[in-house]
Amino acid sequence: MRKTLHIIATTTDAMHTAFPGGAVKTPSGELVQTTNKKGVGNLSTACHPSNGFRGALRRKAADRIMAVLSARGERLSAEIYNGLRCGAASAQPDTASNSIEEMVRASEHVYMGLFGGGARLLPSRYSAQDLDIICRHNVEAGVVSAPASLIEGILSQQTTTVEGETVDKKPYHYLERAFFTRVDDVNRGVPAKHINTVIDGGFEALQEYVEGIQDSNTKRKADAKIKKESLSHIVSIERIKTGTPVAMRFDFDEDVTDEQVGLLLLALQDMLTDNRIGGYGRDGYGRLRVDAVSFISDGDKITQHDDFYDGESFQFGDAFSAYQEAALDALAGIDKEDIVSFFTKLGK
Repeated sequence: MRKTLHIIATTTDAMHTAFPGGAVKTPSGELVQTTNKKGVGNLSTACHPSNGFRGALRRKAADRIMAVLSARGERLSAEIYNGLRCGAASAQPDTASNSIEEMVRASEHVYMGLFGGGARLLPSRYSAQDLDIICRHNVEAGVVSAPASLIEGILSQQTTTVEGETVDKKPYHYLERAFFTRVDDVNRGVPAKHINTVIDGGFEALQEYVEGIQDSNTKRKADAKIKKESLSHIVSIERIKTGTPVAMRFDFDEDVTDEQVGLLLLALQDMLTDNRIGGYGRDGYGRLRVDAVSFISDGDKITQHDDFYDGESFQFGDAFSAYQEAALDALAGIDKEDIVSFFTKLGK
């Protein structure tokens, strides 16, 4: 049977997720950055897309692998480092096909078996659902499918008054407009701590790798120009309100291993400790508090309602420890050359 993890949370700060074409002009001519939405029935409902989670979780899992390698004094090339954190070291997949040996080896690997990717695009063993607002509209549409015991109390309190009549809150009731000052900043994609502790050759090797990508892009787009546009100091955005109940869901394939489930739990633990989902994180946006977790596996269910936090650090309870310990044991035995082989092209 498939394994499913449900997470119920409440936003403790506003949340905004940008998307292409999200800037909309109001009738008065004001430009507003709308938050990401999707159609649910006859309404649009704000959400944070699951691909954002998948990328963040892969990076958190990769960070744990690199911590193990770094502790041994082992280094990765900038190319393999990039592949481990992004899923592929090159924009072009390998022309060589997957061998049965590699597919079997990957299926048993704590990282590759869960996240997949690599030079030959190995399959993943889990799927993530968008972070969705918990409201009756989304529940009845099947967008939020958490166990009733986790959300009944939330739904019972979600009413508002419209023209003297009490009605259920709709997705748009959880949105608001905000204005603030924004400062243009440089986005640093590589954590500084990794430059000299994980990447072989340190800063110089990373710089050479980045310049190589830039040269390739320049040749491919001869007319491309690097242009820095001025930013307006005052930004108007649409955002999900503080105090909004939200749900996340993760589904595992039937053949996922305990080590792979444990690695996702560890990556989630790290992501929820960072507690920055969506944009404007430096302005305090995107924080949430986990209220309940339910893990269903082969008909058995683990439910946790409290004791998630040790200070600012998020942690799953003792009922999940067997999975996490299995993952930690597997990470301790990670072989560098094995990792490298998954991200190295074999074809020409």
